[in-house]
Amino acid sequence: MTLQRYIITEILKPGAAILLVLVIILASYSAITYLSQAVAGSLPLETVGLLILLRIGMSLEVLLPTTFYLSVILALGRLYKDSEMTALSACGVGIVGVLKPVFALSLPVAVLAGCASLYIRPESYEKIYRVMDQAQAEFDLSRLEADHFLEIGNGKYVFFAEELGHSRQGAQRVFIRVAEGDKRQVILAQRMIQGEADAKGRKR
Repeated sequence: MTLQRYIITEILKPGAAILLVLVIILASYSAITYLSQAVAGSLPLETVGLLILLRIGMSLEVLLPTTFYLSVILALGRLYKDSEMTALSACGVGIVGVLKPVFALSLPVAVLAGCASLYIRPESYEKIYRVMDQAQAEFDLSRLEADHFLEIGNGKYVFFAEELGHSRQGAQRVFIRVAEGDKRQVILAQRMIQGEADAKGRKR
C-alpha cells in the first residue's frame, strides 16, 4: 500500500504541472483569438473571459488523458533513472506491482475524461455558440471604431462610420451593407443613433 501511494504521488506531481502548463497554453491561444475579435468589435470584451473558460472545459477530454500519459512516462522514467526500479526488483517487486497503481489511477482519470466528453464538452460547445450568436445578433454602437469596418451576423451586416461621437451624438456618415442570400442592400446615412435597451436588454 505504501508503494502504491508513493508511485501515485510520483505520477500526480508532474501531472499537476503538465496540466497547468497545457491549460495556460490553451488559455493563451484562446485569449489571442477572442481578444482579436473583441478589438475588431465583433465580440464584446466582457465575454472573452467566459469564452476562454468554456474553451478550456471543452478541451478537458483531451487534456486529461494527455496529462496522465505524459506524467506516467515522466514518473516511471525517473524511477528507472534513479535506479529505484532496480531496488524494487531486488526487493521482489516486479513490473506488475509497479503497474498496479498506474492502472488504479487510470480508472478515475478515464471516468473524468468520459464525463468531460459526454457532458462538459457538449455544454461548453452550446454555451460558446450561444454567446457568439448573441454577440453577433446584438449590435452595439459603442463597438464601432471610426474608419473601421465591423462585421456581425457572420457577414450579414457590415457597418462603417467615418466619425464617432459620444453615445447621444452617435456615428456620422455611416455605411451599412445588409446581405440576405444573393441580395445586397446598402444604406447610407449622415447620422446614426442607437436607442435605449428594451425590457429584454436589446438595443434599438
